Amino acid sequence: MNDNTRKIRALFDSIANKYDFLNHALSFYQDIHWRRKTARILKRKFSNYKSKVKILDLSTGTGDMIKALKGEFLKNAEIFGLDFSKSMLEIARKKLNKSFLIQGDASKLPFYSNTFDLIVTAFGLRNFNDFEKILEEIIRVTKKGGKIAFLEFSRPRNYFFRKIYYFYLSRIVPQLGRLIAKNYKAYYYLYSSIWNFHSKEKIKSLLSNAGLKNIEVYSFTQEIVSLYIGEKR
Repeated sequence: MNDNTRKIRALFDSIANKYDFLNHALSFYQDIHWRRKTARILKRKFSNYKSKVKILDLSTGTGDMIKALKGEFLKNAEIFGLDFSKSMLEIARKKLNKSFLIQGDASKLPFYSNTFDLIVTAFGLRNFNDFEKILEEIIRVTKKGGKIAFLEFSRPRNYFFRKIYYFYLSRIVPQLGRLIAKNYKAYYYLYSSIWNFHSKEKIKSLLSNAGLKNIEVYSFTQEIVSLYIGEKR
């Protein structure tokens, strides 16, 4: 784990106790909707699957994506969660009963090759320092024909909406982070990580170049958030 990754981990450790509350409040509870919609789309991809779907939720945080997946897959899935933040996982353990939660590094996944039918990452993609290397690891532990899904913030194309959105992210969100979580830096990081992140076209290109096929992109809420799904060859 490099120094930048350690800094990001420390940042998330520092806001863990306020993370869920601020996520819901700052997104006007849309984050719950985005995860549920993602889980519904992914469930449809496995509608004809005859055995339990083995799922890894990468960068699981406080476990909200696992909660959404459990709500859709019910007992038809075996779900693991992995995150680098101990504090975030402690909250996830309180929230999720009898879940397999592991503290670990996404660049060195502690799983055998060809283990999972589905790997999901919700709002963790921007925090990967070496996305291409981590994508190789994700593909390694995915079964042939398995699905890889990334739910992530994206840049709205509508000019006027984008202006309002970035003003909110850059000016309002960090100040609310300062007031509620006592951490301006963490919530300014949210804005800067979205601003500096890849375009949707670039992400699609990276997924394709990594060898994934049948790549699909779904956009939610004026393209604030996008879901990318690819299949391992």
